[in-house]
Amino acid sequence: MSKVLIDHGESRGPLLSLIDEWLEEAEECSCNLRALAGELESLREGCNACETVGSTVAVAGSILSIGAAFFTEEPLSLCWEQWEASEQASVLSPKSQRNSCPAAN
Repeated sequence: MSKVLIDHGESRGPLLSLIDEWLEEAEECSCNLRALAGELESLREGCNACETVGSTVAVAGSILSIGAAFFTEEPLSLCWEQWEASEQASVLSPKSQRNSCPAAN
């Protein structure tokens, strides 16, 4: 937007001066807004890249977790059964034998 100057000779009123100032400020604001929009767009592109990397890492981690669970020596159900048996044994045993930490006794 080019500067809009209204030439009325020697008799410029205060209202016309204010309008010219407002138009100049509007032009300056539009330039600033375009610069900020460009900066915001570049930041958003960076955020999109980070989100993509984060999602890829999360998917890879999930696949590795599933693979690790699949390729362990004992199936998960056996581990669960062993845990349940140890919990039942701890409930049936005296309290002093359940605490393995010497400081807790």
